[in-house]
Amino acid sequence: MPHCFSLTRKGEKETATLQSVDDAMCAHFGTIPNPKEWYKNWYSTIGLGLAVGHSLQKLKEFWPDKSEIIDWLDENYTSDAWREWK
Repeated sequence: MPHCFSLTRKGEKETATLQSVDDAMCAHFGTIPNPKEWYKNWYSTIGLGLAVGHSLQKLKEFWPDKSEIIDWLDENYTSDAWREWK
């Protein structure tokens, strides 16, 4: 049963691709996107937390070192999480 999440830019209706989120994040934080790695491993930490249903505020408790990224996501995106039964 995979846990899934999506991010939608505030003010838009279509879900953003995770790559576009990463690219926007890199642009905001002034770094060049790496096609082989997520910016500061956000997908494997924050993304996992979102997928299992935690709020961004709760994730700041788990990863205070990623609070700058979490705040940026909170300002720019809404998240949705669900489980897929197979």
